[in-house]
Amino acid sequence: MEASISALSGYQISQFFSNNTPITQQRCNYEAERITGAPAIPSTVQGGTSYTVITGDSVVQFRADHSALDLQLLRCVEQAYAGFVPCHSRVGELGKLYIYAMDNIGGISMYLAREQLNSDNHRLLQRTLKDYARFFSSAWHNMPEGMPSPSRMMLLNDYSSQFTELRAGLPPRFHQILGYLTSHLPRLFANDWPMVPNHTDLLENKSM
Repeated sequence: MEASISALSGYQISQFFSNNTPITQQRCNYEAERITGAPAIPSTVQGGTSYTVITGDSVVQFRADHSALDLQLLRCVEQAYAGFVPCHSRVGELGKLYIYAMDNIGGISMYLAREQLNSDNHRLLQRTLKDYARFFSSAWHNMPEGMPSPSRMMLLNDYSSQFTELRAGLPPRFHQILGYLTSHLPRLFANDWPMVPNHTDLLENKSM
């Protein structure tokens, strides 16, 4: 698994700088070190639209303008998930790249911790599940007032459309359960349910 992640990260770094010439990885590392005063080490897990380095107590990330972070939304996320997510700030630019800094919250990607999670009678996995429950309930209890949110009807239509596409592509044995789920979707978007910021792509490589 580590070899696969390393190869993927190497490819993503190569693609990022290929798409953002003439900026180089060395220039980004130098800029991160200048900003934080600590050596820059590429993070083990990278993303498809950014370049991320660890610099001591901070994480520095470089992003193109088409994938710039929405800092207003992130302020709401930081409040909703206080203690689980880092604080973000924009600290400069390098060519056409935006530079962001955030707290280094530590830990390793769940991708790289599978063996540990499943060892010792799954003790760490059970702890992780409890932490996930705390994570999601945190947004329920700490929802920022006035947070911008999409239309409930728009979301309902979007999810209903996705369920319809899913049903069309799955064998008939799944149709009954998908029909049941689709019929209950409106309950999730009732006005008395809170709307919270949520990661739409929360995978193992994005969880620490």
